[in-house]
Amino acid sequence: MFPSSNSKKIYFKLTFLLYLIIAISFIVDIYKKNKVDSIEININREGYNYREFDLPIIATAKICQRACKLDERCISWTYAKAGIQGSNNYCWLKDREPHGKFDSRGFYSGVVIR
Repeated sequence: MFPSSNSKKIYFKLTFLLYLIIAISFIVDIYKKNKVDSIEININREGYNYREFDLPIIATAKICQRACKLDERCISWTYAKAGIQGSNNYCWLKDREPHGKFDSRGFYSGVVIR
């Protein structure tokens, strides 16, 4: 199968590299799946809103975070507790990551990890 010992060495090196690339791709995939989106408490990320909506009074910031995660356009989000933007909880989905973060009681924000 191999005309020379040099060809055999090249074959085994290429095979080893292929297996190494496959192993690294599995490790990267596992790492991405284990990353957790964080929630910034009392932080308002202002700007870049493309969608906003009321949430029921029983909804939490995790509902807004999940809405962002399910929308491919969404990069970051901000949630306000009831009484801050009206009588219901409120959610803003953003198509960019605002660099300005402001301390704001009752707000929760985050950036989606994909």
